[in-house]
Amino acid sequence: MEASRFSSVRDQIITKARAHPYELSTLEIVEKMKKMRELIELHKPKTYNTCFTNEERRWLAELLCWESMFPDSKTKFPGKRPRNPAKQLPVSIGYVPQCEQCMQEGRSATDEQCPYIRMVSCSREDHPDYKTRLDMENGVDPTCPACHSERMGELKDGWVFV
Repeated sequence: MEASRFSSVRDQIITKARAHPYELSTLEIVEKMKKMRELIELHKPKTYNTCFTNEERRWLAELLCWESMFPDSKTKFPGKRPRNPAKQLPVSIGYVPQCEQCMQEGRSATDEQCPYIRMVSCSREDHPDYKTRLDMENGVDPTCPACHSERMGELKDGWVFV
């Protein structure tokens, strides 16, 4: 699987933010974008390795700008996350590493104020949404904690997956 390149949607964000009903000034928009980039850098892991690329950080900054500027928008974020073949699926099996910045601020590892923490939905409707940390993903482990628990239960019951 090849990596995909980052394609900025900055101009679309600016156009939407300047239009009715938001009518933000260029200065306000630029300041919000700068604030999101700084927030992402502040929460970037310092004590463990991550495969999260600079392109993915730029994508995340635009996603967070979109979500903060247009919280009630019915329009879906137009950006596409750059693909990193080293990891593709969120890993959350009850473990999310502690963000050093969140620890300093007295928050938990799964606090949604951390820019890297995202709510993810399982493809199975009967499973609840769960939190994952974007920079701790890989394509090996199951994504959904409920799916993982079911799989572990089946393995204990003598099932073998090939």
